[in-house]
Amino acid sequence: MARFINANEVHPGIIVTQCPLLGAPHDGASAETLTDWKRMVVEQNVSVVVQLHPFGDNVSEGGAVQVASACEGRAQTFCEMPCVDWVGSVFTNASDPRSAGVSDVRSVSTPFGGEAAIMQYAYSIAGRHIDHFWFHKWRDFETPSAAQREQVLWMASAVREALRSGGKALVVCYSGRGRSGTFISIVLGLELDSTSELVDAIVGLRESRDSMLETPAQSRFVLDSLPHLQSSAPLWRTAAREYWLGLGGLACLVFLSASFVGRRRRSRAARLSRKAKDS
Repeated sequence: MARFINANEVHPGIIVTQCPLLGAPHDGASAETLTDWKRMVVEQNVSVVVQLHPFGDNVSEGGAVQVASACEGRAQTFCEMPCVDWVGSVFTNASDPRSAGVSDVRSVSTPFGGEAAIMQYAYSIAGRHIDHFWFHKWRDFETPSAAQREQVLWMASAVREALRSGGKALVVCYSGRGRSGTFISIVLGLELDSTSELVDAIVGLRESRDSMLETPAQSRFVLDSLPHLQSSAPLWRTAAREYWLGLGGLACLVFLSASFVGRRRRSRAARLSRKAKDS
């Protein structure tokens, strides 16, 4: 049995996991996880895959140091295991035994031309059609450029439409946290009306999986990608947002605590209202 990546359904219809890994055997078990990854796609009825890491993310210049630092002290890390290039190298090679069950692999054009940061594929796994979006220029702990924001929003809209149609999305980055949390926050934010709702949504993500959104820059990228939420924010909440984004950890805790208190107050008011109706 392969040592499988951890995966969580962080929101109805949205599963987050780390990339399929290709590594040395550990404790007598294969570290390669692509077989289990394909099985999860089928068992969970996934229809859209969003891949947010460059190929070789953990061994690219600068990336290895960052990832190794993040994993320092763990008994068994994934830092030494590069991601499998499962679309470009495996699924397109019918003679590779790891491509078993995969068929009809083809490249799909995007609206952004040859310089796009997105590659789109379509394929079938065990007869199940998959639309695969690969944003291949998003480095770990960083954010896409302002010029690439439109491409991120295009992917987010595609995921939103798939969810509306009853599909499921699988979002993948190297560890399934920072970049995945950033992207999913944007997907959820497209359906929301205010920054307070967005904060509640992010709290829910982080309760389901730790470290969803890892840096203040990622938080700012989310908010800058959702201007309709910013315009609806009261002045005090906008100030709190800037404070949170500017100082990170402690300010984030203060801001999220304020959101939690607000939710508690709304819940208490609802209980009192129901009690009054009952009496």
